[in-house]
Amino acid sequence: MSETDLMGKSENVSWWWRGVLTLLLVTSMAVAVTAQRGPVRGGASQVAIPAPPTPEDALGFKPGADRRLALWQELLSYYRQLDRSSDRLRMEEIGRTTLGRPMVMLAVSSPANLANLDDLKQIQQQLSDPRRPLQIKADGRSSVESLVSSGRVFILVSGGGNPVEVGGALAVTALVRRLITDRSPEVAGILDQVVVLFAPSLNPDGLDIVTNWYRKTLGTPAEGTEPPELVHPYAGQDLGQDWNALTQVETRLMVEKVFNVWRPQVWLDLRQSGWAGPAEQDELARLNGARYALTYQKDRVTSTVARSLVTAISAELTRRGRGGVTVSGARSLPMPNLYAGLAIRSEAASARLSTPVNFQSRQWSPGDIVDYQSDGVMALLRRAALDRVSLLKNFQAIAAQSVARDHRSRRDPFAILLLEPEVPKSISEAYQRLNSGLRDVAGSEEEMHQKSEALYDSVTGEPSSSLEVRYFYQSEGVDRLLGILKTGGVEVLRATEPFNAVGQSYPAGTHIVPLRQPGVTFASQLLASREAALPLLLNVRTVPVDSEFSYQAVPEPPSIILQGRVRENGGVRVGIYRNHLPAVDEGWTRWIFDQYRFGYQSIYESDLRAGNLQSRFDAIIIPDQSVAELGRRPDSVGVPGGLGEAGLGEPEVGALRDFCLAGGTLVTLNRASSFVIKKFNLPVRNVLTARTPDNLSASG
Repeated sequence: MSETDLMGKSENVSWWWRGVLTLLLVTSMAVAVTAQRGPVRGGASQVAIPAPPTPEDALGFKPGADRRLALWQELLSYYRQLDRSSDRLRMEEIGRTTLGRPMVMLAVSSPANLANLDDLKQIQQQLSDPRRPLQIKADGRSSVESLVSSGRVFILVSGGGNPVEVGGALAVTALVRRLITDRSPEVAGILDQVVVLFAPSLNPDGLDIVTNWYRKTLGTPAEGTEPPELVHPYAGQDLGQDWNALTQVETRLMVEKVFNVWRPQVWLDLRQSGWAGPAEQDELARLNGARYALTYQKDRVTSTVARSLVTAISAELTRRGRGGVTVSGARSLPMPNLYAGLAIRSEAASARLSTPVNFQSRQWSPGDIVDYQSDGVMALLRRAALDRVSLLKNFQAIAAQSVARDHRSRRDPFAILLLEPEVPKSISEAYQRLNSGLRDVAGSEEEMHQKSEALYDSVTGEPSSSLEVRYFYQSEGVDRLLGILKTGGVEVLRATEPFNAVGQSYPAGTHIVPLRQPGVTFASQLLASREAALPLLLNVRTVPVDSEFSYQAVPEPPSIILQGRVRENGGVRVGIYRNHLPAVDEGWTRWIFDQYRFGYQSIYESDLRAGNLQSRFDAIIIPDQSVAELGRRPDSVGVPGGLGEAGLGEPEVGALRDFCLAGGTLVTLNRASSFVIKKFNLPVRNVLTARTPDNLSASG
């Protein structure tokens, strides 16, 4: 081959390599652009997914902007857009609210962690309960070492338990986008070590109530005031107090679909302190200087770890220029079963919903609330990523202590027994008559069916005595308490044989709550603490047993709450007074009636003023409110159109008096009794008026 031929071939080869290099360069640039914009999903004709939109694009404003709030559907639409455009986010609908809105949870982490979520959840379950058989391969190491090495820290961040505290839901919106779009090594490192679970709103129904009211009153004297209705259809602002009884669908969904499934190591609830008005805010700030408070659940098992964590968060916020941060422990944080997890509440100083206020001689805006809440969450995530191994080890150690009860003090019982009520003799005899009668039924199949039905109707249709009614309510109370415990993740057993405990005999069927279990803190809180009075409330007799005893038992079968035991209202026409000033007790009263499917009608001042109440109602209930809250209020709230003459003035009181004189029944609950005593001039005196909490305590 000549030199000319070699030169020609070498030139051709160089052009070929240049073409390959150019193609590789173009391809790598395309891959880089795709990686920045999100994953490529689809089949052969793959199309890059658009970059995640900004809140400004989707909502029309930046989270925390003055005088701007979003409806739940608007937030949901935005989260769905983010879910479609990022491989760092997975969105899950966990159920529907009281009024039918979707409740969602957002899981944010690295793509590798999200692809491995099922295994990571299994690790969480094993770390929280050392009794579980090991499912993850040990790789030659101890099971705990293997689990810790493979596991990730799960952090749950929630907002909106009380929807007038608008900052939590807004902060979550800002945080989610930041975490899925920030490509910095810091955020990538956090998402490699941590799975962040966001519950944007624990009360979507209330979020819409607050947002609609705020938009309606914007620019009026009522701007920034709380809505003139309950911010939860039943529980109002009390929804955050329902972690014990789990009466509402929202709290049950969070427990069943989040806490029981994901077992987070840390739950951070984003809250706000109460707003006291512009002048009072400056005075409060002068006294305590707090713009942001961190409170951790204080108990002898988790306090050390929790205090260390919140102290680290506070120190980082201070380093980053966030002043006015306080740290404290509390024993009375309402919370669900966290197994071995930690509970932290953050409270930012409030604005007037989304309207700025004067605070510490400066304007305090919704943006300040969002910034403090966001920075607090990021500080927690940085610390969790840095301390992943120690947090997982502490989580497992606390769970192991709960199961072994090595830390048990003399005050802790070995188990708590839930006793079934004694069956009245009349019911036992009725069962015997029914069984005996059914054995004697003869004839064709059709005849036997008819005779059995007639016998059943004759026995069960007998009038109930007061003892029988009491028994039915007590039995229902046991069923309800068992349902609450099992929904909350507490292990309950049913004795299959009679047994003895501390010299006392108990029959088969007795319910046993052993306190060597991961749910020990929650179980003790519900059954053995002075703060929680569920057994008293539900009329269930409990027996704490201090010493260990032997028993044969099986897991408690599902409880069926037979609300049919409570008979229909027999045509009684009931009205429940619904004041224009929202009363939480009115919501809970309606909830009770709805639970038992007992008919009622909500009535307002206009219904009372119409008079002739006895033609429409047999009984009227006035829920618990103070004399001042029930009394007439002038139309001075500045609401467009006004509320009219809200409250019970002389026309309404006169109509109620006429109703009673005509034979109607007026039921007043708690403080409402004082209103009727005063307005009806009844010969009744409240002997507790002069008492104070110092010399009389009868809470609960």
